[in-house]
This record gives sequence, structure tokens and C-alpha cells, in this order.
Amino acid sequence: MHLNAQVRVPEARAEFARAVELDPLSRIIQTNAAYPAHYQRDLDTAIRAYRKVLAGDPSFAVARAELSLALEQAGRLDEAAVEIAQGLTPELAAKFETALKTGGYRAGIGVLRSAAEADAQRRYVSPAVLAHFAIRTGDADAAFRWLDKAVEERSAPLVYLKVNPIYDPIRGDSRFAGLLNRVGLR
Repeated sequence: MHLNAQVRVPEARAEFARAVELDPLSRIIQTNAAYPAHYQRDLDTAIRAYRKVLAGDPSFAVARAELSLALEQAGRLDEAAVEIAQGLTPELAAKFETALKTGGYRAGIGVLRSAAEADAQRRYVSPAVLAHFAIRTGDADAAFRWLDKAVEERSAPLVYLKVNPIYDPIRGDSRFAGLLNRVGLR
């Protein structure tokens, strides 16, 4: 994972291949093994890998979440919405579906964002996760506020700032370069 974060992709792929060889039934290893492709924007390869994991275990939430993100990043929003809905409670799925029908995909993600922010009032939710929802709804200002909080907390997902495609929509913002500097990734 950290080789991938350091953009040492060939080494990361080799280590993931070895991990799969050592534990071929591990769903988390199989899911993580798709990250080099996903983070290199080889989305079709990543999507196939996540689907392979789900073929073996349709209930594996990590692979479903990563699949939905890869589909979203590939612009396959209808497919992404189907995957997202499968991982939601019936109540949240109904709200998500209604938002999709009335306001489109971004509105559906907005429902998830609101739910995550409400949840954060009751229990800990990583500010990096909240930043991801803000990015996905097009709210760069909120995303940077949450990312600043993530930096204060030394949040682990920040090691992927340079490579994770979730940050692509805000990568060109001058605040992003400052964030990379603050985290020590420049």
C-alpha cells in the first residue's frame, strides 16, 4: 500500500502479487491488489479486479465501495449508483434513489454526504472521508476545510494525496499544492 502511495507502482504490483500468491482467498488482499491499477487511472483493470472479488463474495463492502468509486471516476455513473445502493441501509438507499431521480448522480452523493456529516455529529468519522464526499459533490471549499482537519489529525489516508484519483477534481486548486507541502509529499 505504501509503495503505491509513493508512486513506486512496479514494486507495489510485485508485492501485491506476492501477497495474493501467499493468501489467494483473502478478499482484502485481492481488493488492495487492484489499487495500483486504480491509482494509475487504469480504471477498466481496477473495475475487473473489484468485480472478481465481489463474484467470490458479493457482501464484501470494501470491494463494493472501491468498485463504485472506480465506476464513478470512469464516468459510468449509472453503474456506480447501482453499486452504491447495494451497500446502503434500506432507508438511506430510498433517499439516495430519490435524489438520483430528482437531481442526478451528484445529488445522490449529496444525500450520502449529508448522512456522513450527520453521523459525524454522533461518532467519529474521518475528516478525510468527509472531504471525499465534499469533493464528489463539487464543494472544494468544504473539501479543503475537511482536509485541513485531516492534516491536524495526521489522518492516514493523506499519504495517498499524490496518487488517489478521488483528489483529481481538486488537484489543480492552488490549495492542493499547499496541502501536499504540509503533509510532506512535495
